[in-house]
Amino acid sequence: MNFLHRLSVKRYYKYKDEVGKRNIIAGQTFLMVGIIISLVNLLSNTFIKRTNGAAYGVLLLAYFSGAFLIRWLFVKDRIRRSTLFLYIIQIPVMIVGILMGTYWDPNSVTITFFLLILVMPPFILDNPVRHLCYILSSMGVYVICGFLFKDPEVFKYDLVHALGFLMGAMFLNLFVLAERFDNIENYVQSEHRARHDVITELKNRYALRLEAPTFVGEDVYVALVSIDYFKFFNDMYGHDLGGEMVCRLADIIRDIFGAEDVYRFESDEILVLNKKDSEKELRDKFANVMKEFSEITVKERVLHPSCSVAYIYGKPATNEEMRDMVRHTAIRLLETKNNYGRGSLMGFEYD
Repeated sequence: MNFLHRLSVKRYYKYKDEVGKRNIIAGQTFLMVGIIISLVNLLSNTFIKRTNGAAYGVLLLAYFSGAFLIRWLFVKDRIRRSTLFLYIIQIPVMIVGILMGTYWDPNSVTITFFLLILVMPPFILDNPVRHLCYILSSMGVYVICGFLFKDPEVFKYDLVHALGFLMGAMFLNLFVLAERFDNIENYVQSEHRARHDVITELKNRYALRLEAPTFVGEDVYVALVSIDYFKFFNDMYGHDLGGEMVCRLADIIRDIFGAEDVYRFESDEILVLNKKDSEKELRDKFANVMKEFSEITVKERVLHPSCSVAYIYGKPATNEEMRDMVRHTAIRLLETKNNYGRGSLMGFEYD
């Protein structure tokens, strides 16, 4: 993968939610680093040698502590605000760095701002174009302030270094962005593989274990769909055809119920969690599943399979009750096949 593709805007939008999650952590880390640096600066000025930096240390400590409180009150784990929050808390620090290197100290070469433009932007994971605009605009403001307020000879000296630091900041930050996007892509793909069945692309039992607790305290239907006489089809036509049948059933259920709460449970069983439909709507949907599955073409063979459905409805109060509902549904599916025959649709109350 070439460097430009690694930094494509499409790649950013593809993983935008995960970017937001990473920026939540980055925002917290940035504030903690700021608080630690402010404390070190303040303590060194108090116990080693008092300099003009003592006042800056107090101001920075107050600023980062206040920003940490604001984050705790208003941002917390809100993904959509996390990136904006990082920009908001960095910009005042960048402005102070610009003023320290120009208006407040016009006769000295700049150090602080050049360090800030190197180390602060990598904390932000964002659209590469916006990231570059942040760096360029910061340097642009510095150059304007330097031209207006600094001694001309000192400003020329600073301008030479500014160009070098600008190039360094841009390429360093682009490299860090590319590496972080690679990391996100690898993580998202690994998570997808861990949570999805390879054959049907439905979520698997590991995903079910992680997501089932979200249904605790909700009125929920737990349903299992099983292909009737699945062993016969496997033995008669081969396991490849059996796998294709499971895929066809998965496609039908996914089209009708959506993919969010549908899981491959066993080799020929698919589990559906549903909390948005009434019982009549649920039964109508499963009737459509059974109807569509009753005639399918697999590997150029027209087959007429059937499937059985059993569901349990209730309101689990704990994670254990939710897991128990899933276990009971598997038992009820066997009862449905044995007592009511293959191709049946039966519902039971959780007790």
